[in-house]
Parts: sequence; C-alpha cells; structure tokens
Amino acid sequence: MRTFSSCLRLLLGWLGLLILPLATAVENATDIRQPVRFLMLNVRNYFVAEDVQRAPYPRPIKSVGEREAVARDIASVHPNVVGLIEIGGQAALRDLAARLEKRGLHYEHMFVLERHGEDRALGILSDIPIVRNQSRANYRLVGEKTNRRMLRGILDITLRAPDSRQWRIIGVHLKSRKTNDQDAAAIQREREMHTLAQHVQHALQKEPKLPLLVFGDWNTGPEDPIFRSLTQPRNKQMALHHVKAVDPHGEAWTVSYTSLNEISAYDQIYVSPALQNIMNHRAKKGIVEKPRHSSGSDHRAVWCDLP
Repeated sequence: MRTFSSCLRLLLGWLGLLILPLATAVENATDIRQPVRFLMLNVRNYFVAEDVQRAPYPRPIKSVGEREAVARDIASVHPNVVGLIEIGGQAALRDLAARLEKRGLHYEHMFVLERHGEDRALGILSDIPIVRNQSRANYRLVGEKTNRRMLRGILDITLRAPDSRQWRIIGVHLKSRKTNDQDAAAIQREREMHTLAQHVQHALQKEPKLPLLVFGDWNTGPEDPIFRSLTQPRNKQMALHHVKAVDPHGEAWTVSYTSLNEISAYDQIYVSPALQNIMNHRAKKGIVEKPRHSSGSDHRAVWCDLP
C-alpha cells in the first residue's frame, strides 16, 4: 500500500510539472496583447473633385503626387487607426483609403465629420470596428452668448478590438492663426478649448475607466495656458496627460510654415488617466520623420501605441 501511495504521489508530481508550464503559457498568452497603433495627421487641404463643396471659398484640388505623399507618410509606421485633420469629405476619405490599401493597409471602418460652411473636416480610418459615434458637427461654444459654434465640430468615436479592448477617440481642429485678426482668433481657440474640455469631462464622468485619447491640430503649442482646462481641471482625476513624442533625431516640431520660415508643435495627443496608466513608459510613440519642405502636407504625423 505504501508503495502504491508513493507511486501515485510521484505520478501526480510529474503531471503537475507538465501542466504548470502549459497553464503559465496560456496565462501569459492572454496577458500579452498586441498594441494598437494610433496616428494623427493634418493632411493639408486634402480636397478631391468628387466631394461637394461646403464653403464659398476657393478649394484647390490636391494633386495626385501630394495625395501619394500623404499616404506614404501614414503607411511608414503601419497604424491601425488614423485620425485625420483637413480631409475634404467622404470622397477624399475613400481616395486616401484606396491609396493606403495599395500599401498594404486595409481600413474597413471609416468616418468623416462634415460641417456645412467648412470644407476642412475631421476623419477616421480604422481596421478596428467603430462601435459608437458621438460626434457633433454643430457644437455650440461654451460661454458664447451668440449662436457661434466649433468651426469643425468635435469628432468622437469609440473603437472595440476583437479582444474586447475599447478606446474612445476624440479629435478637434481649433481656429487657425492664419487670419488678420489674431486677437479674435485667440479668443475663438480659447472658447473652443473650453468647449472641448467640458465635452471630455462629461465623457470621463460617465466612463472614468474607459481609455480616452484626444488628438488635434491646436494651432498653438502645448505651453499655451489654454491647455490648462484639459490638463489642470478642478477634478484632478479628469486631467489629461500630454503624449510627448519626438522624431528619430529628438525633434518635436510637427508643422513647418514655408512662407513664414517657422516650425511649431501644433499637432499633439493627450490621453486620459486610465489610458496613461496602461501606457506608462513602455508604449512606443513618435513623429514621422520627413524634410521640412516636403510635399503632401506641411504637417508631420504623430503616433503612439495603445496597449
């Protein structure tokens, strides 16, 4: 009997040694998830003839060469999700998606936020399904007594990966500096920022644990005090964190104005506390390298990996 018991214990021990590595491997496999790469880019007036003109201003059609340059910049880092600024409309979005398809990037899910009176739109290309769309083209400015609106609205979609991970992606394009009345433009940007901040805070109140990312061409640098409404709200649990990306040479500029001989960092990504916690310092990020005066766009693409 003792011999049988000893053999049984020995057999069970061997089985345990065999099962443990398998169980550990399965556990590790479920923990290791491929990051989702997000990229944002101002594609600089990506207009095509097929899109209906929404504003009474000159709208030059983007050349094929410039469209190819935009597609090349995006494809260089193989993003899963692309946030677009200054895309013309539905036809322009399909045009860009087709050029990326030729480069091996298949974006089955897409959305463009068009606003009457404004030809420059916000858009999304994604190989991950869009499960919710809370975008608003006509968004009234917070604190504005008149009926003035966000010039390009607020893009707001939620993505869900096959493994059930979700991300809420919000995009904006604030008032341009290219205007004769710089003071009025600055006031417009500030009110647009406050409107965005209120939108983000409402989102985080409802879903504080949902990873949230905000991308934008802010037409001002991260050092501008107007960002405090995003990064220093009264409730610190709703403070967004700046994703500080650089190119392979350590340079952080994102837009080059040839006529002004000026470079700036107007294109930036911010993330919610929940997303910041899982990104930590391990998540890769960067700025797509290209010459200052290259074709396609005067902006450079900014990207980051979402765990």
